[in-house]
Amino acid sequence: MKRIEKNNDILSTGKTSGISTYFSYLMSLKLFKYPNVIGLKAIKRHTLNFIIILFLCPVYNGYSNKYFDNKEPNKPLTYNIIRNDEVIGKIKIILTTSGDSIIYDIESDVLAKFILKFKVVGKEKYIYKNGTLVYSSLFRTLNDKVKTNHSIHYQGGEYSLKTPEKISPLHFEAIQCNLIRLFINEPIGINLVFCDNQQQMVKVEPLGNGIYKVDLSRGKYNIFHYENGRCVKIEAVSPLFDVTLIPVLS
Repeated sequence: MKRIEKNNDILSTGKTSGISTYFSYLMSLKLFKYPNVIGLKAIKRHTLNFIIILFLCPVYNGYSNKYFDNKEPNKPLTYNIIRNDEVIGKIKIILTTSGDSIIYDIESDVLAKFILKFKVVGKEKYIYKNGTLVYSSLFRTLNDKVKTNHSIHYQGGEYSLKTPEKISPLHFEAIQCNLIRLFINEPIGINLVFCDNQQQMVKVEPLGNGIYKVDLSRGKYNIFHYENGRCVKIEAVSPLFDVTLIPVLS
């Protein structure tokens, strides 16, 4: 895989190795007592959960799309996904507008090897109309097998979740914040965002100096860093290992 240069101070996070954190976590679960039966399955399950939750909990609240101002129409915003100073994947975000609607198309791919090899490919779409989320879709594969395939629709003041098997009601009021927006602009004054992957609202905690923490679930969280209102770094943390997302400058 392509390696990045170490001349950028933004990569120096001072964090401990994800490997030591990972094995401490596994040892605390006593997974190595039966390594051939329990350990490997648990490693695969917990690593899969982390990779899937990273991409993505999607944020919109009607504030300006500053990052995309003065950029070419439909030109993507791309993030490198970095682990141990190595680029292991990318996230590409394309924003378009049509009348009173704002549309986000997201493509992501990551190839991670941690005892086992994982290839995750995802496609997402989010449509806001007059500041309200009216449609979202999430499709993701793991090693070419479909792991997530659902869409959310807003009709008649109510949300519904559609999968290939069924349609289920979602009991939310009109959603005006959902997490992809944090990848673009600073969430000033925003306390909660909708996480599409988990179908729930999650808390946005300001830490000061343009830094915000978003708790996802069970020890998994993202820390967003902003300069002049634009996102410059995202730390995605889990009990297994950590990755850093850095926007590619154009």
